[in-house]
Amino acid sequence: MSKGTVDAPALSPVRQDTMNLSPASDIGQLLGPASVWDEHLTAMVEVLAQLANWPLIEQTARIYLSNSSVPIAPVPLTLQIMTTLRNSELVAVHRRNVRRTDEGRVRQLHCAQEVLRNSALDAVVTPSTTVSEFCAMYSVPRIEMIGHIYALAARGICYRLVRDEHKYESLGQELFRCSKLAQRLAYDLAPRPTDVMIWLAHENLQTLTLIEGDASVWRRLGDIANEVLALGFHREATHLASSVPFFLAEIRRRVFCSVYQYDKSYAILFDRPPRIASRYADCKPPLDLTDEQVLADTPDALDMIKSYIDEDGWNVRKGFRSTTWARIRYSLGAFREELVEHYLGTGPASTDEVLDLPKYMHYTRELWQSDIPVCDIFMLGGVHLSYMKVELYIRRLMNRNDSKNLSCFWEVSARMLDCVLQMGNVRDKDQCLLRDLPAIMYCYGLPSAATVAAALLETSKASSSHRLPTGLDRAALVRKLSVFLNDLDDVCGPGSLNHEYCTQAAKAISTTLDSVLNGTVASDDFAAALTPATPDVGSYATPTSALPALANDKLSGGGLGLNDLSTFDFSNFDLLSADLTDWNADVNMNWYSVDGQWDI
Repeated sequence: MSKGTVDAPALSPVRQDTMNLSPASDIGQLLGPASVWDEHLTAMVEVLAQLANWPLIEQTARIYLSNSSVPIAPVPLTLQIMTTLRNSELVAVHRRNVRRTDEGRVRQLHCAQEVLRNSALDAVVTPSTTVSEFCAMYSVPRIEMIGHIYALAARGICYRLVRDEHKYESLGQELFRCSKLAQRLAYDLAPRPTDVMIWLAHENLQTLTLIEGDASVWRRLGDIANEVLALGFHREATHLASSVPFFLAEIRRRVFCSVYQYDKSYAILFDRPPRIASRYADCKPPLDLTDEQVLADTPDALDMIKSYIDEDGWNVRKGFRSTTWARIRYSLGAFREELVEHYLGTGPASTDEVLDLPKYMHYTRELWQSDIPVCDIFMLGGVHLSYMKVELYIRRLMNRNDSKNLSCFWEVSARMLDCVLQMGNVRDKDQCLLRDLPAIMYCYGLPSAATVAAALLETSKASSSHRLPTGLDRAALVRKLSVFLNDLDDVCGPGSLNHEYCTQAAKAISTTLDSVLNGTVASDDFAAALTPATPDVGSYATPTSALPALANDKLSGGGLGLNDLSTFDFSNFDLLSADLTDWNADVNMNWYSVDGQWDI
């Protein structure tokens, strides 16, 4: 399919008497009592008012999509719809009415009524629906697509992808608020959930972590998981050619893979059981195709797909695409699910399994000297770090009185720290690293650095029976920790989202490093604090308002609660006495959503 635009029908003329629509009219029959209709119309007018800023909204959404490695929907499809909207009467009416004339307000009200009509209709998709027809269906327009574009623009502003980003900060907040309002309207109006509603909910979930932090995410994630299951995205039978067109089946697989891996990541973070179990799902990962190949809808183009893919679904041409990362994340989600099941006592956890990826997707230090784009190497580094973190979780659940297991725990932490330093060493080579590196630093760097510092401290005690593994050099580890603390200060400096917490955590690591260098070990109980108690599988951690001492070792740090940074009492909390392999679950961190790039 080409990247050209599709001519969508303009907004149909609105009769002058539509201002007096009654519940007896067609739209009244669709939307219910007059009071509900008035409420929906008021909300619709409020959402559409943001179209006065359409040039900036479209520009920011386009920039965001060009920088995102894992968009939920194929980028050409979204761009096509945005182009059609740009030339629509709806956008023109709102752009012309910046000064809010009476005549303009009347026309805007008519447009709002028309969008209400369109959004209340069923979005019918058949196996023969083409990409052009799908785009035309949502370019009419429908409120969920407008909300989806708002959410993309809001994320672009949050990631400071526009010049003078502080000037547009309030607009980003307003676009996010309106995208959430559009989501509620869409679910109220439509007879049943549509695909774009799920896209909108997905984007709003990710934006929520940037604006409100992770503590607000759990319930929203549950809503999306319920919708995905209700629509049958977890069943391969719903993706057959006899049910939906090829491009939509691939998009739905991508959606399911994304929600599935988020479900597992947050289950670990919040110490709660996952909502989506693989034993009840047989959805295959999306094929490793480019967006243009996914959007193929002619018989000849669909036949060509077979020549692009090997028997495992990977593209025969080496390279990295949005579906490449979606497939990898799906595999990592399966590892995390196994980990959670082991934690709950319902299944084994193996340290022998490996992530089965094509060889060219394996991360090594030498990749930084190759001709592979920097952002792709960065993503591979994220895969490598996520896989090692799963291994750390498994090691934590095993008996740490076993010296061999403890040595492996330290070795993996040292490898994680080394990988983070490699990624930080090239942060000036590409803009994507400036945006994503802070989250890598405090999601993977700080926990691994804290563990390495703990290992150095423990093995420096005269009374300790533990020794550093043979492959770890004490002087080299000290140098790496020093470099990391310097990088952390550069990357997570004043003005960054989590500057205060990173500063306090770095201070604790630095103090421990000073003790190691000066030969002054402050506490013989330090190793005991790092040794987990037997997990209590009969309960799950919930956000609390206090920060007690480490009580047990659940997957996200035991009894520690989720707190806003403004109320976090650093003076009475020993950061290194808690297990920092999951320290970021202990406060309401803004660490999870990394530009849709590597969200762990």
